[in-house]
Amino acid sequence: MAQLLLLLLLLWADFTVGDVHKRIIGGQTCRHDERRYHVQLRGHNPLTNELTLCGGSLINDQWILTASHCWPRENGWNMFAHLNVHPGPEEVVPIPGNNLIPFTENFLEHDIMLVRLPDLDPQLALTLATIRLPDCVAVSILARPSHPEVNQFRLQAKAPLGHFLMEQEGDSGGGVVYRDQIYGVISSGGCRALEEPIRFMNVCKYKEWIQHTARL
Repeated sequence: MAQLLLLLLLLWADFTVGDVHKRIIGGQTCRHDERRYHVQLRGHNPLTNELTLCGGSLINDQWILTASHCWPRENGWNMFAHLNVHPGPEEVVPIPGNNLIPFTENFLEHDIMLVRLPDLDPQLALTLATIRLPDCVAVSILARPSHPEVNQFRLQAKAPLGHFLMEQEGDSGGGVVYRDQIYGVISSGGCRALEEPIRFMNVCKYKEWIQHTARL
């Protein structure tokens, strides 16, 4: 099998990272027909009034791919998927706890998760846009593994010299997309990519699990 290659130097041509455009100085607003697969995942704990915000990517009309740390495990949390956020109008869909499926191996959880949507109104389902899983053979990738972490297939990348990325709430879980295919799920990152790389989960390492779980 040919070695996988993904050009993951942020801000270079032909490369998008979920909604990372909003945290690029000098960036531009998406067109109405761009990134329509993007989903907001919001959590709310009515006992403490805490809120969480993450991104996600629709891989078909039933499944969202995101980061597992976006799911608070304490009691009392409610999770919601906001669909058709861009360009709108958005639809808010409650997510039952048993519809959140993180990847686990040898009793250890990785920072990647599938979220199964409940049955949607057929008219809503017709409006949803999706992103394709990666071609892990045909595409070449330049990115280096992050510092070793047990059972985590994670990569990292920095912006080219002179470009800065500001970490914003809601970026976690968003997709690393190249030529209309999702190659990564944002896991973490520093305030400036020149000082601390953005880290993301390598979707190719989990593609078989994704296909099996979502029956793609």
